[in-house]
Amino acid sequence: MTTGPYRLIRHPIYAAILLFIAAGFSSHVSALSAVLVLIAGGGLGLRIAAEERLVLERYPEYAAYAARTKRLIPFVF
Repeated sequence: MTTGPYRLIRHPIYAAILLFIAAGFSSHVSALSAVLVLIAGGGLGLRIAAEERLVLERYPEYAAYAARTKRLIPFVF
């Protein structure tokens, strides 16, 4: 799918999850919250990497799509 939000970023659902995690952290700033943010962010990062490897194996045209879109933040990352 390359329409809708997928035309700007490859993982809009994961971007939304990270946004909710950041909002939760900003409303409850603590060392525990920071650790949980790092764990959740790291887990999502690993999941994204694994998912992209599998999609690239199944759909070779994904490489061209990945080259023209960012992962999580439009025009940045």
